[in-house]
Amino acid sequence: ITRQSTQVKHLDLNAYNSGIKNDLIRRDFTINALALPCQSFRLNKAPCINYDDIVDISNSFKDFSSKLIRAVSDNVFREDPIRLLRCVRLAAEIDFNIDDDLLCLMKEESKLIKQAKGERIREELLKALELPESSKVFERLASLGILFEIIPILHSCKETKQPKEHQWNVFVHSVKCADAID
Repeated sequence: ITRQSTQVKHLDLNAYNSGIKNDLIRRDFTINALALPCQSFRLNKAPCINYDDIVDISNSFKDFSSKLIRAVSDNVFREDPIRLLRCVRLAAEIDFNIDDDLLCLMKEESKLIKQAKGERIREELLKALELPESSKVFERLASLGILFEIIPILHSCKETKQPKEHQWNVFVHSVKCADAID
């Protein structure tokens, strides 16, 4: 959703227990931390959003305009480690950049991904594979150390050379295969 367009691509309806601002502070990324009170919707008429009603406590509109993913808090990955994967996949999916401070935090906390449930990891990786040029997602995950926490054997593939007729090492070759499958 942008100020120039009232097109809403995805809308979550959530109840909150401790106030809307407290709910938004618990979100993962600023672009997911906007709220619009239900009374702002006119259900019987064409959708109309009054931007003055939108609750934006973390400069979400600024981040949308800058095409930037930032964390709402420094606890973002400790609260839910799957967000490490989600951040990289989401950036690729919507063609946004990841804030430099957030990239540093991701690198520091990459080991947390081991705490995420396997089925959640699988779902994020499958979503990443559905993206065009998915190799970029996997290369970014590798550069942050996240991919090697999930699949440690891939780290040794980075050091494995191939015969001279190959231009990449085994790791890059494997990752590029995902693009070739597309």
